[in-house]
Amino acid sequence: MPSLTASSRAIPGPGLPGQPATACAMWGFEEELPYTVRRLEVAHAGIKLIIGWRAAYGVRLPAGTLQSYQSLVVGLGGGPVVTEHLGAQSCVEVTLAPWLGFQLFHGSPDVLSCSMVALADVWGNAATRLSEQLHHAPDWPTRFALVQQCLQGMLARSRHTVQTPVRQAWEMLSAQRGNLPVSALCRAVGWSERHLALQSCHQLGDTPKRLARRLRFGAAHQALEGVTGPAGQTDLADLAARCGFADQSHLSREFRHFAGCSPAAYQRAGFADVPGKPASLMESVETAESRG
Repeated sequence: MPSLTASSRAIPGPGLPGQPATACAMWGFEEELPYTVRRLEVAHAGIKLIIGWRAAYGVRLPAGTLQSYQSLVVGLGGGPVVTEHLGAQSCVEVTLAPWLGFQLFHGSPDVLSCSMVALADVWGNAATRLSEQLHHAPDWPTRFALVQQCLQGMLARSRHTVQTPVRQAWEMLSAQRGNLPVSALCRAVGWSERHLALQSCHQLGDTPKRLARRLRFGAAHQALEGVTGPAGQTDLADLAARCGFADQSHLSREFRHFAGCSPAAYQRAGFADVPGKPASLMESVETAESRG
């Protein structure tokens, strides 16, 4: 008989042996809920792998249809989305620097630049096999080890690596959270702006300018992520200045683009008993725009 108490856990995982700590982050998530939870998921500057078992993820597409995924890759081509699931749900979430994603997905710019794609469409039976192994694993350390083993095997078999200037440009941009002019990147790597943009699109999934936008948004989003309710509200003008936005209006425009709502609304919202932000944040904006 299912529990009538909402339970939600986030379990920090290890990195990937042999890779920089900034290149790979891993978390485990599990929830036991007596109701459907619908969350807002914002855009990111990394490539995400969500490897699930038990209940599938539902992702609400822009057309309004609900697409189910057992496991998926979230690339750099999408914006904010609404996810939902009912009852028991478990997954390992891996966030990769784009240059490592290029190697993992065998140099496919289509995967890096997609909005999302089923992992089985990219890895075939290996994705299904990994989900089954995670489902039968006895504990989280074993699950993390299985994911590490899978990723290391994929990387070892890959014949694709990002060119040094492209990786250097990403690491410089990431270290500054997007606050570095493209001209400075070009001087540092010795390439023209056009050549760097072309190679960045092919090997990182997007241009340096658009990656910088995602990184700046990521810094602002991280600052607001733990804020819920009226207590401890962040000064948005100060946040805009700290994260490299021209002003608060610039921050608000970028937040609506990548999160689907205003930063003020985002920091006020939250669930009573589980983490995350409710889907109603983005849906209320969409409703208002359709009426307008």
